[in-house]
Formats: sequence, structure tokens, C-alpha cells
Amino acid sequence: MPLVYPCSHYSVPMTPTLKDIDKFRGRQMHSHEYRTPKPFSGLRVVVLGASVSGLDISLELSTTAKEVLLSHNHPVNIPSELPANLRQVRGIVAANEDGFVFGDGSQAEADVVLYCTGYEYTFPFLSEECGVSVEDNIVKPLYKHLIHTAFPSMAFIGIPFHIVAFLLFDFQVCSSYFRTFCD
Repeated sequence: MPLVYPCSHYSVPMTPTLKDIDKFRGRQMHSHEYRTPKPFSGLRVVVLGASVSGLDISLELSTTAKEVLLSHNHPVNIPSELPANLRQVRGIVAANEDGFVFGDGSQAEADVVLYCTGYEYTFPFLSEECGVSVEDNIVKPLYKHLIHTAFPSMAFIGIPFHIVAFLLFDFQVCSSYFRTFCD
């Protein structure tokens, strides 16, 4: 009988270590806590991370926030027309009492920093005998980010993170690999 684990790696927020963040007097939160843009009305918000949640939340915040800074280290800026109060800046390199210093040397005041920095892979329910490890945010030893190489009846649904999540999950579960076990 196969063991299929639908990974819940969207539950333990990954929060980066920022130089002097303890000096920042504003609010710090992770996208995991974000619900609506309303509480950010009139505030200056730095969104750290420009992947799916960072982009979505930045655009949503721009409807109520005074200013939104989308802070990231992508090699090029996101080539889209953005609202007037939303601009892209390099990644945060340090914090101060009132805001942040960015990778290009620029500075900005902020009321909130919102970490859109992803989630940690954790498997607290697995024993060490399973041999599952996470190294540099990569779950090992998995074949095609799905099947445990030492225990081929053990599968992890949803491990990859640069994906269209629900389509991948559906594809993985409906794959011919699982049909061989379930038929």
C-alpha cells in the first residue's frame, strides 16, 4: 500500500535574517498572516519577495496603502505597468528605526515590512529511519520531487514550489504511477 503525503509546506513561514531588523519600530509580518489590504490603509509597506504572493499582495495593497515598495533581487524588474504608488526596489540589506536600506544603496521609510519569502519544508511526523532531509530548501532523496528513492511506495505530493500549485497536485495524484497502486 503506498503512502501518499500531500505536503503542507505552506504552514511554517520562512522569515529571512535582516541586518539590524531589531531596530525597526514598524510592524513585521509574513504573507501567511495577510488577509486583506484594508488594515494597511495610508501606510508605507515594504513587500519583501516578488514571487506569486509578493506580486499579488503588492498589487492588492496598492489599492489602500500610501506607498508599496516591492523589494526583490530578480535580475531585472518585473516588466509590467504598476500602479503609481507601487515601485520596485532592490532587496533589503539593512533595517533602521524608520525603514530600510536596499541593495542599490537607496533608503525608504516604512510602517510595515511584509515578508513574502515562502515557507519551510518540515516533516515532524516522519522518523529518522525514513531518511528524508531538507538541504538548501531541497527535499531529498526524491525522484522527480515526488517518489522517495529508498522507499518507492512513499510519495510527496506538492514539493516543487515554482509551479501552478493546484494543477501540479492534481497531475501528480492522477499520474500513472499512482494508478498502478490504486487499481
